[in-house]
Amino acid sequence: MKKYIVTVFILIVLSGCSNQTPTTISPVEVIRTNTSMPAIPIETPEGIPARIPVVLLQDGAPDDITAAMYLMLDTNINLAGVVVTNGETRPSRALAKWEDYIYAYMGWNNVQVVAGCDCAVDPHPNAFPASWRDGAENFWGIPLPEYKGKSNSVSGTDLIIDLSNQYPGELVVVITGPETDMALALKKDPWIKDRIKKIVVMGGAVDVPGNIKTDDPSQTNTTAEWNIWVDPLGAAEVFSSGIPIDIIPMDPVPEVELDRDFAKKVGEVNLPGANLMASMWNTEFGWYSSDHIWIYDLLAANAVDHPENYTWISAPVYVVTVVGPDQGRTVKQEG
Repeated sequence: MKKYIVTVFILIVLSGCSNQTPTTISPVEVIRTNTSMPAIPIETPEGIPARIPVVLLQDGAPDDITAAMYLMLDTNINLAGVVVTNGETRPSRALAKWEDYIYAYMGWNNVQVVAGCDCAVDPHPNAFPASWRDGAENFWGIPLPEYKGKSNSVSGTDLIIDLSNQYPGELVVVITGPETDMALALKKDPWIKDRIKKIVVMGGAVDVPGNIKTDDPSQTNTTAEWNIWVDPLGAAEVFSSGIPIDIIPMDPVPEVELDRDFAKKVGEVNLPGANLMASMWNTEFGWYSSDHIWIYDLLAANAVDHPENYTWISAPVYVVTVVGPDQGRTVKQEG
């Protein structure tokens, strides 16, 4: 068993964390208004603390979409880039919808949206169910205005490197999908580790069982979590990079849920971003026949500028990369 060890900070969060999505997606109408959302200014007024520069590596699940919205609207954060990663989406297929979301719907023209690699670092990768990927690549059937501009041809790898050069020692990388593109950036430019302030990861199952077999009974793995399991070697290389890492795994914390009352309040704001989120959440309530949903990736986004909201444990963690029943498992050691 090959071990990659790094000391990380682990947030204890809800058990049962999942990127699970149903196989049947019902399109939902998004209420449009004449109000357009302005782009976040890059400049920070004198006397006001600078925004935290962030690049988001995400794979298109509803909670990834919510995390992106949070990072766009948070006045403490400058969302400088979004990389569509090879997890619940195939980046080359999903890029257009993310351009529709960020540019045509929200009007956030300062955010660079690019496709990551349609690949994995691990020679023995795993994959999300095809029905999940089809849903994510179609933005879950939610209608969006079409972006008619030119796509950014920069790769996900190069965008991470470029932003680390633009914000040396300040850039925060938020990963709510597989670690592939971050691992590729480390391979291409090993010194990037000295220019990134920290990485915040939603992924892993440390002191609880994983969710692969729970979500997909055709699988046998009971110890790993999806984001890590899809590209275990990529995750292992990121974990062992020496960059400070905050991990938000699927370990339990109480009362972190989004309910129908909150979705209703957000919908009543009647702005494009609020309408989109409320519509998506209400659709999810129907998927799960539940009055609440979990939005785990949002916890990673919130942890960027509000770490005080969480209880943190410092421990060395490694990722199991050997092919077998524990592939992708995140293991905490003493220390």
